[in-house]
Amino acid sequence: MIFDQPILINKKLGETPLDALNKFRDKHQELTDLPITYAGRLDPMASGALLLLAGPLVHQKHKFLKLNKVYQASFLLGFKTDSLDLLGIPQKDQTVSVKSQEEVESAILKITGKHNLPFPVFSARRVKGQPLWQWAKNNLLHKIKIPTQQMEYQKLENQKISSISTPELLTYLQSTIALIKGDFRQEQILDLWQQLLKQNQPQNFQIINITCTVSSGTYIRSLANLLANELQTSVV
Repeated sequence: MIFDQPILINKKLGETPLDALNKFRDKHQELTDLPITYAGRLDPMASGALLLLAGPLVHQKHKFLKLNKVYQASFLLGFKTDSLDLLGIPQKDQTVSVKSQEEVESAILKITGKHNLPFPVFSARRVKGQPLWQWAKNNLLHKIKIPTQQMEYQKLENQKISSISTPELLTYLQSTIALIKGDFRQEQILDLWQQLLKQNQPQNFQIINITCTVSSGTYIRSLANLLANELQTSVV
């Protein structure tokens, strides 16, 4: 079998890229002795297309890492976490206000383009030989300088505002976090989300849905901070 093209597989919600790769290997025992890697990385809280490179293509990984990517992203207003997504220690913004379609469109227009941004602290970017997430998990971020990188949000379009109620959000968190495998502080995080949501009266929270075309090395989670600054609220 000749592998002169990438293999496109679907990484499911809750899986790491390595989980998805190993599942592919399990289904294709004939490839046991063949080197296989993945190009690009999707967080456990994301699902979608993942490129696998097999055989000689593994040596061309750098070429595929440079490809642009398109994401369907949803951002929850009124909360922030240390991981910049729902799989993090949550805090609620007590002063959040309802945002109009015009405000959202204006914010998105302003942040479209290139930005020099810090890597998310819960990411695989290595500093002094260790991934950032390990420094963060061990509460040692004060001992290092968090590196930055140019990230480009080339197109942010099809933005729509939807809403989610407190019970719906809690149900989503419970069902989604239950899918996450490995040590991602799931039990602690879900418990804190439950406490936070139960402390407040049931309400509806806004969600901004955006189609994002981005350059290689650009984190969708980092877009949450840009949106938060422009909308003057918390976003995750």
